[in-house]
Amino acid sequence: ERRGVKAHIPPVSLCTDNAAMVARLAIFLFERNGSSPLSISAVPGLDIIQKGD
Repeated sequence: ERRGVKAHIPPVSLCTDNAAMVARLAIFLFERNGSSPLSISAVPGLDIIQKGD
């Protein structure tokens, strides 16, 4: 606030590791699409929701 900007800080209960969210997304995608072949490559920075889906 000293610089004219408000900081919005979530409660500590919401500031946890993203691993649980990533794991839940993986479960959702597995249930929806099944397993992926071992030949796929990792794509860093890939959007969770792809345009056109």
